[in-house]
Amino acid sequence: MNFCYASHKAVDEYKEAKALGVDTVPVLVGPVTYLLLSKPAKGVDKSFSLLSLLPKVLAVYKEVVDDLKAAGASWIQFDEPTLVTDLDSHQLQAFTAAYSDLASNLSGLNVLVETYFADIPAEAFKTLTALSGVTAFGFDLIRGTKTLDLIKGGFPSGKHLFAGVVDGRNIWANDLCCSLNTLNALEGIVGKDKLVVSTSCSLLHTAVDLVNETKLDNEIKSWLAFAAQKIVEVNALANAMCGKKDEAFFSSNASALASRKSSPRVTNEGVQKAAAALKGSDHRRATNVSTRLDAQQKKLNLPVLPTTTIGSFPQTVELRRVRREYKANKISEEEYVKSITEEIRKVVVLQEELDIDVMVHGEPERNDMVEYFGEQLSGFAFTVNGWVQSYGSRCVKPPIIYGDVSRPKPMTVFWSSTAQGMTKRPMKGMLTGPVTILNWSFVRNDQPRSETCYQIALAIKDEVEDLEKAAITVIQIDEAALREGLPLRKSEQAHYLDWAVHSFRITNVGVQDTTQIHTHMCYSNFNDIIHSIIDMDADVITIENSRSDEKLLSVFREGVKYGAGIGPGVYDIHSPRIPSTEEMAERINKMLAVLETHILWVNPDCGLKTRKYTEVKPALENMVAATKTRTVQVKQVSDLAGEREIHEFFSFSGEIEHIEIQRESGKLKTAFVTFKDPKALEIALLLSGATIVDQIVSITPVENYAPKCEMQEVRMVEHAVNIPPSENVPPNTEVENVGQTNGRMYISRAQDVVTSVLAKGSAIRQDAMNKAKAFDEKHQLTANASAKVISFDKKVGLTEKLTVGISVVNEKVKSVDQRLHVSDKTMAAVIAAERKLNSTGSAVKTSRYVTAGTSWLNGAFGKVAKAGQVAGTKTREKFHMAVSNLTAKEPPMVV
Repeated sequence: MNFCYASHKAVDEYKEAKALGVDTVPVLVGPVTYLLLSKPAKGVDKSFSLLSLLPKVLAVYKEVVDDLKAAGASWIQFDEPTLVTDLDSHQLQAFTAAYSDLASNLSGLNVLVETYFADIPAEAFKTLTALSGVTAFGFDLIRGTKTLDLIKGGFPSGKHLFAGVVDGRNIWANDLCCSLNTLNALEGIVGKDKLVVSTSCSLLHTAVDLVNETKLDNEIKSWLAFAAQKIVEVNALANAMCGKKDEAFFSSNASALASRKSSPRVTNEGVQKAAAALKGSDHRRATNVSTRLDAQQKKLNLPVLPTTTIGSFPQTVELRRVRREYKANKISEEEYVKSITEEIRKVVVLQEELDIDVMVHGEPERNDMVEYFGEQLSGFAFTVNGWVQSYGSRCVKPPIIYGDVSRPKPMTVFWSSTAQGMTKRPMKGMLTGPVTILNWSFVRNDQPRSETCYQIALAIKDEVEDLEKAAITVIQIDEAALREGLPLRKSEQAHYLDWAVHSFRITNVGVQDTTQIHTHMCYSNFNDIIHSIIDMDADVITIENSRSDEKLLSVFREGVKYGAGIGPGVYDIHSPRIPSTEEMAERINKMLAVLETHILWVNPDCGLKTRKYTEVKPALENMVAATKTRTVQVKQVSDLAGEREIHEFFSFSGEIEHIEIQRESGKLKTAFVTFKDPKALEIALLLSGATIVDQIVSITPVENYAPKCEMQEVRMVEHAVNIPPSENVPPNTEVENVGQTNGRMYISRAQDVVTSVLAKGSAIRQDAMNKAKAFDEKHQLTANASAKVISFDKKVGLTEKLTVGISVVNEKVKSVDQRLHVSDKTMAAVIAAERKLNSTGSAVKTSRYVTAGTSWLNGAFGKVAKAGQVAGTKTREKFHMAVSNLTAKEPPMVV
């Protein structure tokens, strides 16, 4: 790999400023930080060291330095903020090597190396202050207060110290007296001629000028300092160090600080008491996530692979005009509500057309996900022109948290209730979480950030509980910025994650089990905090995945177990590109390789507000289509099993379109069975773990399957053998006079699958049946579906065994009720234990549906008994053996 001098921006801008009579200090990202903050390209071996590229990078830096020197620059600043992170000796050595290599090119220049955003570790401080060719060192003394001790312990003689005593990352007025005391102490160490007053970092992170703020009241305005005011503060401190202290300016500053400290607008005693009362509890919901998901599924009746979006829909020009005119009092509140309601209706209708399972109202009333809430919370102030760069060309106006935070009245309930009234499908209540509100605001600096976050959490908690009272059953609390607030030093990260995650749990600790809590995260790599994400205890998390090239999935490949619902994004919304159904289906399949089917959600990476409807509609159409499949893959197929045996095995699920059998050299065969109706696939998945002839098979859905026509064992249904039902089987009273599309037919077929398997003499393990028996005894339930028993050809081999690996009823069955409106009673009889058993076969593990449908299994046993004459004597013996094992202490033997 080679680097080239592609952009002359630094040199051109220096020349432009100089031509205007301004001699600037060109600022370059330091060469080591440049590499340490880079990422290897896709496909590069993990062992590759980015620092191995240092010699090639330095060659370009030398060219840039030479050009700046030729242009007349006397100072050059290299930003090396990675020095404040946890670096090993090899990485620290890279700094020494880099600046030694640059030394000859830097000769004749004053060279400043800046660090910021945290304390610099002692070893890094030693490395930095010993660099060749460097004449000055800059430190953040706002967030790096411990660095003062290192400076006092030994600063190199003759070097300049750039003291960052004015906060470059926040908007509060500097405590000039305190800063002056710090500077006086430093002057005694480095000397007056070597001390430079500076901001703690670039002023990129603050708004530009308070002069532009005409709507902020004077009291709050006196507490603030934007970029222009911070420069004034730097100059005032520098002049004071030179004996030119502006007493009036310092006095005004002291008065403003005193005003802020004593203002009743800052302190709310009720809020402080509520926050103090949080201590002593970790605020977890009363039941575990598995139990809650059970309760939620019974209420929501969601299909397998439920689809949703993250929250916002496109913000059109017309929509922005409506909001702007309402804010300017150009339209009435009635006109505004009418316009927003109509926009919500369009979004709801579109989602129903697209067949989105859990819907959103589109957030047409919102400008920004943090500003919208801040405007309705006490303790927040807002600017008119306080724009700050977010990413790329996108800018935001962060709220200012100046006092204790509370919620005067509901913020979202009206719009969420309005939207829910337009559809029978679940409508998500959409909230921004406390950590994200905190991290995307200018936060008060007179108390710990954790205290402010707890106050916001209590306000959001009030909103969550009001949404629940308004019959909103799914509530999303976005924490997009959770990772963003993570401290740079590992030693500080655990403390941050503890109070941040705790704050999230506070918001929803009081809701019922049946209320499903979602959260959403984006813009970051979450692999290193996955255990903290699990500790948030959300019911479902939707998380950015596609934009980061699916790196999130690697944590699950490495063995991290996640039991709650999870929706890794299937497409990147930051691009106008419309991904195909096949592409998204491939992503879903990758997810299914590491995540259980019953916990997986399908959704975009993030909200859709920046996209156009011409992009959103086809992308969502493709996303929903990617969740629909009609083909199962059957692995580990025996050499003795052909198309006939496979067809017979699946004949109860529904009409088969075609079967394809493939073989790789030296391996067992794999079959692909495609049904004419997607609903039939849900029934076919019930037999995963059963035996065809002499091999246990695994059965999984296959997205966007295309048959390979050249395969010799591909057969269409017309040539398949049909196995008619036995004449001795009583008619199916549940499906008489019902069309083929009726859900009860598929419910009955689901029962037929297990009934038929049992009729052939297969025994289910002790614990599963004990649970079934106990459930029926407790609730006195009986099966509601028919007792049709199909006699299998002996070649199918189902008489051999039904192993402990069988999934009795796959979770996909639970979607039938929602889609086909099956009666509650029938559905309760169908949804049964699905969890795979462990390798010892000791028990059916805790299942979301184990108690919902075990009566159906007992009913199946009854039907098998009645059909004993069809199954034959050996079958009856095996059945009685299975029943006797209901009370046995040891797992049953399979005959």
